[in-house]
Amino acid sequence: MWRRSEGFSLLECIAAFSIWSLITVTLLPVMMHLSIERDNSVKETKAVKYLNLKMKENMYKGSSVPFPIDDAYTLEADPHKELCVIWKEKPERKRKYCLPLPE
Repeated sequence: MWRRSEGFSLLECIAAFSIWSLITVTLLPVMMHLSIERDNSVKETKAVKYLNLKMKENMYKGSSVPFPIDDAYTLEADPHKELCVIWKEKPERKRKYCLPLPE
């Protein structure tokens, strides 16, 4: 093989380790934030679908269509003739989405 080949030097190992550490420290928080935002957007989509379904039930006064939803969502009738759905997101904050009721 090569003469006097003793492998990697200490300086090369430290440089490689610092590069990997920098990449890890930078990407892990970003990946965690993306995961939380993805969960929040799924909850928001489910809440809007639930609210639209309840609006249709209110408009047609027909038989209710079963919608699989957990106890994280609550419906609220606003005094301004709006129907609102409220849910909790990951960093412990509440979100509210309202639609005006048809007259």
